[in-house]
Amino acid sequence: MASFFLIVNFSASILVFILGLMTLLNYKSRSHFIFFLSCFSTAVWSVLMYFVLHFPNPGIQVEEFLFLGRLAYGFSLLMAIFFVWFYYFFPKKTVDLKGIVLKPVFLFYVVFVFITLFTPYVLKSQVVENGVWVADEFGPLMGVYNLFILVHFFFAVYFVFSKLKTLVGIE
Repeated sequence: MASFFLIVNFSASILVFILGLMTLLNYKSRSHFIFFLSCFSTAVWSVLMYFVLHFPNPGIQVEEFLFLGRLAYGFSLLMAIFFVWFYYFFPKKTVDLKGIVLKPVFLFYVVFVFITLFTPYVLKSQVVENGVWVADEFGPLMGVYNLFILVHFFFAVYFVFSKLKTLVGIE
């Protein structure tokens, strides 16, 4: 069963990455670049989640497992960020956010991804038995992390539906 998960996971990851890469190579716009970044972060997240959840390795240290877990959480943040930014720019930017709004948001992104990757505030530790992941122990900012993902999902849905109104009648 583990080999089935391996084949499906890596095949899907490679296909998603190739889709993003083909889009980027054929089109040179900002939305296509963000789509590529979204595909890349999704592919990397998928591979990391496989290694954390389905790859038994009795020789792996708990710190290494924790680093892979934090990388997976960091790439899921990047997926949410690129997802909302893709729909912000695609098919064209109709909602105009001023630079005074975007700069603090970008700074918050950088800080929060750094906190997720390198501190115990989101993922505190992982329970590993005989090289197999059992559970995650979350830090005090896990609620903020979940809210971050949820808010980005709702913003992406908002951008999609706000742009659908302008696309009615286009064939």
